[in-house]
Amino acid sequence: MHIKEADIMRFTFEVNSLDWSPYNSVFLDEVSFDNCGMVRKWATLSKGKSYFILENYSTEGTFDWCKFIECCRKFVLESDHVKRYPGANSIWILDGAAIHQSAELIMFLCLLGIVPLFLPAYCPFFNPIEVMLGLSKKRLHRIYPEGRVNARNLGLLVAKAYTHYCHFDFRPIFRHYGFVRAAGFNPTISYESKARSMGFI
Repeated sequence: MHIKEADIMRFTFEVNSLDWSPYNSVFLDEVSFDNCGMVRKWATLSKGKSYFILENYSTEGTFDWCKFIECCRKFVLESDHVKRYPGANSIWILDGAAIHQSAELIMFLCLLGIVPLFLPAYCPFFNPIEVMLGLSKKRLHRIYPEGRVNARNLGLLVAKAYTHYCHFDFRPIFRHYGFVRAAGFNPTISYESKARSMGFI
């Protein structure tokens, strides 16, 4: 794994050159849930906190490029959540997955007034949605009823796990990941925090 400082600086410049706020930013990512190997585990979560999820898209099988484009199309055109930049949810921050970086997707988003930004490679510590997905998986393990979940009702169980986090104030998470409204994006906040937790500082 090689984190490139130039890539971090590019992302920092892109975010800080926009009229950025937590209210016009959307972090997109995929996560897989299946009932194979789902073993009950215990998780402790902070009481009284929940996360804000604008939309989710569920599909059977592999989440490929076509399914991702359809998910984006529905989110933009069929919901009332997304406005043209600098409006609500108009800055989309994605990781470097191949399905996110197609020229067709980028042009589609730009034509709709959405600004797509790409996180630096190998930097999940700049992506607040990683916390949400991790907590949702922990919650899913906690509420998983052994032997009573099949492919048909797994989606309902995942929705129940997400619903548990529907009113969380995301601002502290944004700050922890370096997204400080007054100062823009500051990569040193999250980067130093992660390096310290790994024993490098």
